[in-house]
Amino acid sequence: MYQPDPDLRELIRPYLFLRTIPERGGFSDVFIQLLIILHTKSYLPFPMYRFTATTAAVLFFLMMMTTACSDAGSQNQSGDGELQAVPDGPLTVQVQFLVDEDRYEEALTKLRKEDGSNPEIMVMLRDTHLHYGTWLMYHAEMIHMTERMPMALAHFRRVLELDPQNRQAQANIRQIEDIYQSMNREIPQGVAE
Repeated sequence: MYQPDPDLRELIRPYLFLRTIPERGGFSDVFIQLLIILHTKSYLPFPMYRFTATTAAVLFFLMMMTTACSDAGSQNQSGDGELQAVPDGPLTVQVQFLVDEDRYEEALTKLRKEDGSNPEIMVMLRDTHLHYGTWLMYHAEMIHMTERMPMALAHFRRVLELDPQNRQAQANIRQIEDIYQSMNREIPQGVAE
């Protein structure tokens, strides 16, 4: 059985979570198989060709950017086009509702009003920034790529301020920075609030 090299394994690892949430991008199994097939030299028309991790990152990025989500923008609206009301209850329930509805700015506004030194608030902030950055990378088709990628980077950097060992944020930052470098563009700076 073919085993991808360690570089490819590291590239694929951050996207395995997509398999568990099909409504947010369940085609990752197909993409992983595509990477493995492309990485196997015997399937390529040019035997000397090497499918590098950077090439895979660029391919994945382009694939994600061109894939349109049929339910974009409709997930957080009721049938009449209005936003659903945030349920009463504890802050954790309200923030989870807003994140599930892709209303990240509202969730972050609620969390910023709380004591930022509280470990529970820090975890919710970290997770909200992580989800927001991921959403910007893969699902925010209504925002132009030149705006959303710097925003995603800023959110992933904020995640690393809250949790320096967060592997998903590290991998996403590395992927976006690799893409900017492959296009010979300056990597955007900044950290989200």
